[in-house]
Amino acid sequence: QADKSLAPKALDVLLKAVGDEHKDVRKAAAWALGQLTQADKSLAPKTLEPLLKAAGDSRNDRFGRARSAALHALVELAKAESRLAPKALERLLKAARDAAEWVRKEAIRALGQLVSVDASLNSCILPVLLNAARDDQTYPETIRALKHCTTQQFVISYCQFVAMRACLPSDNIWKIIDAYRDEIPLHELLLPHLLSRLYTQSLVLEGTQLTLYQAVGEPLVWHMEEQAVALLQATLRRHQKTLVSNNGQKDVLTVD
Repeated sequence: QADKSLAPKALDVLLKAVGDEHKDVRKAAAWALGQLTQADKSLAPKTLEPLLKAAGDSRNDRFGRARSAALHALVELAKAESRLAPKALERLLKAARDAAEWVRKEAIRALGQLVSVDASLNSCILPVLLNAARDDQTYPETIRALKHCTTQQFVISYCQFVAMRACLPSDNIWKIIDAYRDEIPLHELLLPHLLSRLYTQSLVLEGTQLTLYQAVGEPLVWHMEEQAVALLQATLRRHQKTLVSNNGQKDVLTVD
């Protein structure tokens, strides 16, 4: 970094090293490439493809340390040259589902930073972050990554997520919601989730009584103000209805 004139020569060496068969060599080279592109942004385009390949190179990398270094370097590239952010996105989204915990954590951190680089990527990144929050190993990183997103974007994506999954928020999800509690009343965030459950027949079986605790999850109910609980209970009652199942029998949705 002291002499930028040496950067092109260093680049040739590092691009070769980042494809090395030894994981420690790839890890060190990926880290150095990230630093190099920060020092000389003009090198970023040449570095992109080798780093994308390195980020998916699992040779002798059981725990994912070398891949994680490459993911970190990809974000450094995106910071140096924002137009490269969409190209880095695909690899990061895939890495967020990697079997190696280290890789998933780095991918989540990187996705959060990528939102800051290019806000247009929010619609792709937020659902992945919310899904990652169900992973006990990555939810702390997810909470920090989500803080790069605006409150409104978070609410929209959360509601889309629960409507698509039609499932209870996990303990990790409600911890994330708690991080937004000062900005969003919990009942406003949970109302779309509650309605999506009410209108999902597959979750309303014959003879089943759907309570507020079942609808939004006990940890969330415990964490809410009394007025918000009363509001959601009233919503359940208003939308109480009789559903006709496929076999012609009536399944009655009730509320305690």
